[in-house]
Amino acid sequence: MKLKFDDLVAAVADLSPTTKADTRSVIDALARVIQDRTASGAEVRIPSLGTFRMVDRPAGVGRNPATGEAITVPATRRLKFTPTKTAKGKE
Repeated sequence: MKLKFDDLVAAVADLSPTTKADTRSVIDALARVIQDRTASGAEVRIPSLGTFRMVDRPAGVGRNPATGEAITVPATRRLKFTPTKTAKGKE
C-alpha cells in the first residue's frame, strides 16, 4: 500500500502542533535540502530514519529483452537511501 503525499502531510500534522499547510512546507523544504546536499556530494543523515547519498553507477552492457541484442547502458547518478537498523525493525 502506498502512502500518498497528502496522507503523509495529514499524518505528520496530526502528530505535531502545526497546520497541514505548515507541515507541507516543512516536508517540501526537507526534500529540497536532501536533493541539494546530495547533489553536491554530501550525505544527509536522519538518525531515526537513515542516510541519503548520491552514488555513481558505471556504464555497462545490457541486453534488449525482445531481441537479445547487446546495448550500452549509460553511466548515471542515483539517489540512494540506506535505512537505519531501527527503521528496518532490527533493533
